[in-house]
Amino acid sequence: MQIETFMEPASDKHTMKRAEYTLKFMASHLRGKAENCLDIGDSNEVGNFITKELELKNYNTTGDLDYNYHPNVDMKYDVVICLEMMEHLMSPKYFLMELKKYLHEDSQIFFSYPSRPKILWTHQHFHEYDKKRFTYLLNQCGYEIIDWQRKYFPQPILSRLRGVRPLLRQFVNFDNLVYGKMKTAV
Repeated sequence: MQIETFMEPASDKHTMKRAEYTLKFMASHLRGKAENCLDIGDSNEVGNFITKELELKNYNTTGDLDYNYHPNVDMKYDVVICLEMMEHLMSPKYFLMELKKYLHEDSQIFFSYPSRPKILWTHQHFHEYDKKRFTYLLNQCGYEIIDWQRKYFPQPILSRLRGVRPLLRQFVNFDNLVYGKMKTAV
């Protein structure tokens, strides 16, 4: 299995290691009866693998919520996954506010995104967040964080021999997994 990225296909072993870790994180937090999942972005093997393993009916958008909605605009989702997409958004606050249209009060949301020093960002990332900045963003948009995990995922060293910055990313290649929900009115 290969997941296409903006830069290059990820290795099968690396992709599956990350997918399995994300699955384990999500499975440990799913509560209640979850039947459907909105996977933000085009259909991909990681999202399909996770929703199949969790026995969720998977719906995908055709992009972020700025301009491409999915066919079920009026549907509310039990689970939403935003895997490796927040860093690519020009307007993450707008996205988080629009996302509320697809949530009910018990919806569960899972985010994953990379976190590195700004000098090591790739050219396709508008944002990479540390815990403080991402927490602030979610709180400002009416979400609360239930759990946060940070995991180091080294990639095959040969895939990083394209320059100094890609090589340095090898040593600070952290992914954040965040489980949250919409704040309920008091």
